[in-house]
Amino acid sequence: MTIIAKHMKCDNKDLCGQCSVYIFPPDSELKFYFHCPLCVRDILCDRGIISNFQYDEFTHVESKVNLCMRCRARLEERTWPADKEA
Repeated sequence: MTIIAKHMKCDNKDLCGQCSVYIFPPDSELKFYFHCPLCVRDILCDRGIISNFQYDEFTHVESKVNLCMRCRARLEERTWPADKEA
């Protein structure tokens, strides 16, 4: 996690070519982001991840797994700011 002046910065900005959200302010609104436990990176928007879908025999989506763009590990969903979690 990269914190700059109490703002959380996206660690995946160097890999993402379509960065739309690269910093979260420490305001009162909870925001969701993705965390990679292997390469210890925090990704703030869904453009910096790989969405892997599992389909049934009728081509309906059964499940969606979010993967890290760098190491292909399964991502965890977290909230910012962490001290305001329920």
